[in-house]
Amino acid sequence: MSDLPALPPPSSLLLLVRLRLVVCVGLVAMAASGGVAGAQGDTPPTAAQGAAQGAAPTTSQRETQGDPPQGDALVVTAEATFLRDTPGTRGRVLGRLEQGAAVDVLDRSAGDWWRVRGGSPPREGYVHRLVLGPSSRTRPRLPPPVALPRPDDTAPPVVEPAVDVPADRAPRGTTGPGLLLFAGAGVFVPLARESFDAVGITGNPVAFSGGLEVTRIIRGLFARASVDWISETGERVFIGDAGERFGLGIPLDVTMTPIDVTAGWRFEYRDRRGRPGRLVPFVGGGAGILRYRETDPFADEADEVDERFASYHLLGGADVAISRWVGVRFEYRFRAVPDAIGSGGVSAVTGDSSLGGSTVTVGVVLGR
Repeated sequence: MSDLPALPPPSSLLLLVRLRLVVCVGLVAMAASGGVAGAQGDTPPTAAQGAAQGAAPTTSQRETQGDPPQGDALVVTAEATFLRDTPGTRGRVLGRLEQGAAVDVLDRSAGDWWRVRGGSPPREGYVHRLVLGPSSRTRPRLPPPVALPRPDDTAPPVVEPAVDVPADRAPRGTTGPGLLLFAGAGVFVPLARESFDAVGITGNPVAFSGGLEVTRIIRGLFARASVDWISETGERVFIGDAGERFGLGIPLDVTMTPIDVTAGWRFEYRDRRGRPGRLVPFVGGGAGILRYRETDPFADEADEVDERFASYHLLGGADVAISRWVGVRFEYRFRAVPDAIGSGGVSAVTGDSSLGGSTVTVGVVLGR
């Protein structure tokens, strides 16, 4: 029994076990923390971490900032815009692009003005970026409000809306067929001057005109239907064999009513800002029917003259816009009515054969 080693007291043994347990737990904790740190150092950052560290904005972020998404094929989202030869509203207008027109973006290096190809036939030019977007959008998005720096720590932040860059939007209602109503008055200078003088109509009769005109049928092409009314009073006369004129003292009413159909071209133009020009020259020509009447208070129906003749005319003039819907028209018209007279009566003596002549009128135009 005396050869066995002496055992420590029970209290000392319990303290030693507790000390070894604390050391083991500490070593396990240190090993675990070192492994986690190594794993974190070797793992690449996630997409969310990269975005938080300053990654480039996404497509949706760019749309929120006002620009259409990157891509070559866009459409016009404004009601209409102009295609210009240089960046800016001072560029010459090459054409007009309606809402929904597809364009190919060729260059975006000129700031807010992008070089595109579009239209029919396709042409290259510049349009403002705010009138372009994908086909799903109906209006260009504006930039978000800009927060200004706070002047001090106590004042609330001042937020002002961003200024919308003026987009190059075309005026509305300037394409497609238009409709004009016109009426005017002027003077008629007859070709049968000697015959009119012989019956006492020595001046130039007053002519009234009016009608309806369809414009921009195909670009500057127009079509018109019109009627004129020319009337003057002279007297019945007798012409002797030697050409002597003897007035009979019987009033003679002479009335001419031309009904015409005209086709022509209007030279419409726009200024550098795309606005319609105030002066619009035009030329045209056509044919019609002229009704000629001679009546007096004592004549029987058999003695009255009421005939119709084919007529041909050329015209030219200009419209001057006073407002959007009202203008003034100046017009010259030459009419030929061949072989209408000359077979009897006064005209057989004077040798006149045409009831045509020149008409100069000034009138009012309503419409666009």
